[in-house]
Amino acid sequence: RALPRSAGARGAMAHLDAVAGKEGGEAARHPASALNLTVLGFLDSPLWIDIDPLSETSVGLRERIRRLSNLVNLTQAYGQRCRAETPPEQMHLCAFGEHRLRYLESPFFLIQNQLDSYQLMVNGARPYDPANGTDPAVEGLRVELRLRTRSAAGTVDRQTPSGIFSPACERHCVSFSSENFWKVSANGTRLVEALRQWFLEVGVYHDEPRRGHEDVANEAPHHLWADTCPGAVECGGGCNRHSNDHHKKGQTGQKAAGGQKVGKAMVRIGGVVNRIRPGFACVNMDWWPKTKCDYGVCPWGESSVLTLDLDMPSLRTTLKALGPKVKLRVGGSLSDLITYKVYQDDDVPCKDFVPTHSTRIGFSHEGSCLTWKRWLELYSLCEQVDCEMIFMVNALKGRRLANPCPEGTDCRVADKHRPCCSSFAGEWNSTNARMFLTKVAASGQKLFGLEYGNEILDNKGIQAHLPPALYARGFLELANIVEELWPDRSLRPKLMGPNNAFQAEAETDLLRRVNGKIDILTHHMYTLGAGSSSKASTFMLTPTKLDRLWDKTRAAKAIAGDVEMWVGEAGGAYNSGSQGNSDAFIDGFWYNHDMGITAAGGYSTFCRQTFIGGNYGLVRLEHQDPTKEPSERNTSKLVPNPDFYSTVLWTHLVGDRALELGFDKSFMNFDGSHSFNALNHTKNEGISSGSEITLRGFAFCTRTVDSYNPRPFEINTSEGDVTLLLLNYDSSTSVDVAISNPLMRLTTRIEYHLTSDSMQSKDIFVNGHPLEMEDNNVPNLFEKGVPKSSSDPLRVNPYSVLFVHYIGLKH
Repeated sequence: RALPRSAGARGAMAHLDAVAGKEGGEAARHPASALNLTVLGFLDSPLWIDIDPLSETSVGLRERIRRLSNLVNLTQAYGQRCRAETPPEQMHLCAFGEHRLRYLESPFFLIQNQLDSYQLMVNGARPYDPANGTDPAVEGLRVELRLRTRSAAGTVDRQTPSGIFSPACERHCVSFSSENFWKVSANGTRLVEALRQWFLEVGVYHDEPRRGHEDVANEAPHHLWADTCPGAVECGGGCNRHSNDHHKKGQTGQKAAGGQKVGKAMVRIGGVVNRIRPGFACVNMDWWPKTKCDYGVCPWGESSVLTLDLDMPSLRTTLKALGPKVKLRVGGSLSDLITYKVYQDDDVPCKDFVPTHSTRIGFSHEGSCLTWKRWLELYSLCEQVDCEMIFMVNALKGRRLANPCPEGTDCRVADKHRPCCSSFAGEWNSTNARMFLTKVAASGQKLFGLEYGNEILDNKGIQAHLPPALYARGFLELANIVEELWPDRSLRPKLMGPNNAFQAEAETDLLRRVNGKIDILTHHMYTLGAGSSSKASTFMLTPTKLDRLWDKTRAAKAIAGDVEMWVGEAGGAYNSGSQGNSDAFIDGFWYNHDMGITAAGGYSTFCRQTFIGGNYGLVRLEHQDPTKEPSERNTSKLVPNPDFYSTVLWTHLVGDRALELGFDKSFMNFDGSHSFNALNHTKNEGISSGSEITLRGFAFCTRTVDSYNPRPFEINTSEGDVTLLLLNYDSSTSVDVAISNPLMRLTTRIEYHLTSDSMQSKDIFVNGHPLEMEDNNVPNLFEKGVPKSSSDPLRVNPYSVLFVHYIGLKH
């Protein structure tokens, strides 16, 4: 009897498809399907990685497999697909995990430690003690093993319902001990939770068509839980070996022990570079229903505008914690499929959104509806928390596809610009929108703004590709309606568009055609790419990649001229975000960075996708136990994710002006071998030295008490105060920051250090204090700020986000 671990798992991997009846030969004569059985693979540590050993005299794993194939006939173990696609001289690789994994067709759950101790031993990379000096070759092999293990997971056939659990642990097998199922975690998820989620979803989705976003419509449920913390030592949760400070409670950025590497930087604060709306942050609520699925995961639950429980006390307290007059945008892709039931019977339920592969966004064009009763509930919520609402108007009403696709066409595949899927034509039918807005205006309701359509302009549209001329005619018709219904300009909602990814030529044409009627130019930004990409988490911690946004902001500003610009929607990774990352501490590094760049680069507000819903929500519905009956599940409470608290700091500490911030060339080498260069951040550069240390910074006038009342939290701010935001992307080096401005060097300050127990954790700490909801109340993180005198060093710890409030400055 072979156990599904180590050698047993390698054997199981080799024969899994044959046992499941997916291959010819003896096993196929009695396939499991004939016995009404479902064959699932559970594989612990079978993934040998093709790396040469450090010693030339050692026999590596690849050579061992090759020699074995010369002694024993392994043909049946190679698998039909692998045999067909692999050259004869390399056929032995079909028994090699890294190569074979991509050919598996049967559902499987695989556990693979990124620092597999057996492979490290065979390749001569153990023992390893960084405290007593490191061998660069050993360190390099260990890092390569980690990267190659994660990379192998990306080769899995997307038709295979797979789950891959890859912690950054230095051990060989995990499932030998039942304790490890509850203890070891990857990407912030424990093994027992990952296994349960995969097992349940295989049962739900196996052999059924997938409904996802973009080009993954036909994929099976595919899960990857993989640690992305960098380095050559284990850094996964629950590993219990070479434990590092990244997993001490609240200590991702606090490695203050002796021997710590410390860099030094000199920061210079200059004049105003951009006027912004106080608080800068805005939040979005979307229409996506629970049937919205991406990459085999359906993360929206009951968070839709149409189904969210608006009476939850925690919904009111979390929204209110963002401060008075925070902007709440109600919109998203399905906005253009909404009919407004203004005078019809509210007791007649709206139809549900119907999933389909025949449209670009995966739902039937029949859409759903918004009743007046539901509208009043949404508006009442905004009144209770003192927010200002932005509403997106259906801009495809009355339009039809110019040349509908043949029946059976899958519009969800990679060919985004298949004309029959998205070439809407015809003029906008404004009748339904006019009825709705007439009743809004007659009711005396105030709207901050109205957006016209979602991602439907020209080549970078998603659901449609309206030429600028066609979009402009509809926009001008909306403008006429708004001017008629709100003759008092001071009460009139602002008109916002095109609510699309930035495209210079189309927007230049659009602005010319609407002749000043656009009050706010809005752009959607997803700087990390697809949520399914393993690169999303890497990009979150790669500031040089994130810095590219500077070029986009300049290009957009050049087109906009004097027109106000907003980031109308930004969630980091599109298609509902990156599972295990977008709702974790790691997400704060792109989020705060992008907000900083856009604030300094010409935008006046930044709308986070989403406040709730998807993987990228600032808050989430409390965990549901799928093993319980729906009536027993606790879904009545919202829990903040880490980015929520960054948003609170933005809305309370950031005022109406972004300031110039530059790093002067006054750095001290932390070990005598690395020099630092840093220029003004408006030149796309921060402080960096290869992979050794990376710092980014932004500065703002602080939001004053007089600018908004009442405040949900008591904060002592006054005119002339400065807020500094610093992000350290380095995993092991702190930076001591000196301020060149004489006044700031002499004043007191309050520091808010944001850290976590791991990069993929949903827990967050301010100055070491956990931030947790109690009785539906948001904790007052400002009470946990640490006062500092001018003589105290300003230190930015590794992997941390730091907000600094300088008090008592006058310009």
